[in-house]
Amino acid sequence: MKTETKQGQLSRREFLKLAGGGIAGSMAAIVVGSKLGWLAQNRAYAAVQTHTIVLEIGDAIKQMVTHNSIHSAECYFWLYKSNTPNFPAEVPGPTIFATQGDTVNISVTNRLDEPHAFFVPGIVNSGPIAPNNTWNATFIVPANVSGALLYYDNLNEPVNRMMGLHGAFIVMPDFTGTPPGGAGNKWTPYHNPTANVQALFNAFGDPDVWPGLAWGQSGANPGGQPPTPPFRTFIWLDHQASPNLFAEVGNHPAGQDYPAAQFVDRFLNSPFNPTNSSTFKGAQYFTVSGQSGHFSHNNPHITPMLKVGEPCLIHILNAGLWMHSMHLHANHFYVTYINGAVQA
Repeated sequence: MKTETKQGQLSRREFLKLAGGGIAGSMAAIVVGSKLGWLAQNRAYAAVQTHTIVLEIGDAIKQMVTHNSIHSAECYFWLYKSNTPNFPAEVPGPTIFATQGDTVNISVTNRLDEPHAFFVPGIVNSGPIAPNNTWNATFIVPANVSGALLYYDNLNEPVNRMMGLHGAFIVMPDFTGTPPGGAGNKWTPYHNPTANVQALFNAFGDPDVWPGLAWGQSGANPGGQPPTPPFRTFIWLDHQASPNLFAEVGNHPAGQDYPAAQFVDRFLNSPFNPTNSSTFKGAQYFTVSGQSGHFSHNNPHITPMLKVGEPCLIHILNAGLWMHSMHLHANHFYVTYINGAVQA
């Protein structure tokens, strides 16, 4: 719907007002193909299986949901909205799950007034999509890629990505065959697990080492509760938003790119005034998968709330320019993958 804004004028476009809470509290997920049906068991995702992805690049004002009645907590964004499957507009864009070797049909329409793009490093690059034009493509997910990647607009970096044009692209092994580690081994999230990573996942569910469920194992729960899903996976997609700077980008002359160097300087070096935030161009919201601060902590679709003996995988990505100090208390963490490399 249309909404008025208190973040500057922003008069040249119409806007959607986003609830900032996902779909019934779940994270929108596009599941490519038919090999990842187990995702439907995971209540962390509003998962829809499809062979074709249709995205639209647009803009919106998002209510950041701070529950602070004296502060509007609104921020202007650019975003990827999924039309097929049809998900409400949200920042970040829907998580895309695919399997190695999958064929992906994709269509992206640009509804903004400057060129934008869709890019997954090492997999697909749309190049510039002109305003009101559509890019159509078919690509195959490489067999030598697995883990978490970022899809984003790689034009005018980092402005377009920072403005909200990003989402998680998760590549899973083909779980229908034999694990890459060979018969007798358990599944890992990777096509090329190192010996130590394979040993770790083999230990999950072993009553002599790590009692409970294996990572790829589901489990029944008492009292009519839904079963624990297999391949338990969470996405922590970090981002930082600046309402004042993002509004300035939105009010930039139509069809012109906002200067990238100026954006970075203002975002990182804007002086902070503790009594007046109206001119501050730095980050005011540090989000995890679209949820701001304390509210991401209380979201069971971001924070794992599992029983002892139910190991899970957390993919951590950062679409922004600041660091986040990610941690959970009273849990064992093992770093298994950094920037495309499975750890030794």
